[in-house]
Amino acid sequence: MADPRPSGGRSAEDVGAEAFAFATAAADHRSVCGERKWSASACENEHCSPNRFMTVRAFRHAASFALIGLALSVEASAQDAAPPSTGTQAVTAESADLRARQRELRQLLDAGRWTDALPIARRVVELSEGYSLAQRIGAHFDLASLMRQLDDLDGAVLEYNVVISLAGQFSDLGAYLGIVYDNVAMIRRAQEQWAESEAASDRALEIFEKTVGTRDIHYGAALNNRAIILSEQGKTVLALDYSERALAVLRESFAKDPKALEPFLEDNRRIRAGLPR
Repeated sequence: MADPRPSGGRSAEDVGAEAFAFATAAADHRSVCGERKWSASACENEHCSPNRFMTVRAFRHAASFALIGLALSVEASAQDAAPPSTGTQAVTAESADLRARQRELRQLLDAGRWTDALPIARRVVELSEGYSLAQRIGAHFDLASLMRQLDDLDGAVLEYNVVISLAGQFSDLGAYLGIVYDNVAMIRRAQEQWAESEAASDRALEIFEKTVGTRDIHYGAALNNRAIILSEQGKTVLALDYSERALAVLRESFAKDPKALEPFLEDNRRIRAGLPR
């Protein structure tokens, strides 16, 4: 039986798991009030609305599985894209360097050393160019997420756009592409670029509707994000409609975990408080 691993001795599962190392580490280390720029409103008394944190945390596992599926689907093309190998597919110097940089990146992210991680993430992007499309997509996603963490919002959007461009070569990405568009929507929200924010939100919702469906937690969280985008523009009535739709989905998703629903209920209460009297 042929060795199922891509050249360099890395399985497709390894590609999927390692490519989202940052998404997982960032969600684990990011505190709710530590991400003020994503909150629905200014923090008061050190209590923030954790809507964005909740969405990242909810998405990270689905994103990992989505990319693993992508990695499996492009395993054959990875054989063509990978550096030449001989014999039993011995690990090349380039692949060894890539794996070393991936391990270093993971260690820095686990330690919350975002600034130190940035040049390593850039190097992973460079080294990934000769490998599978799944590997390249994951590397650019990680770099975009790190730039966002470091407040380089325009840089993050540029990297997310690279992900979108690369992902366009595949027709079956599940919810993964929706995650990317939702991230772009929230970045543009922070920059008060409302038209771009709403356009990206529209695309995220469309993708989620077609992939995971309208009763999925990811769709509900994206509806909540859209409600926040609208509320911050003073479009309170429309924002409330999106918030109510989000709660209809999330009440079912969090039926066994009422505490997880509370941030979304708080967003709804805040929107209601802004309705014209």
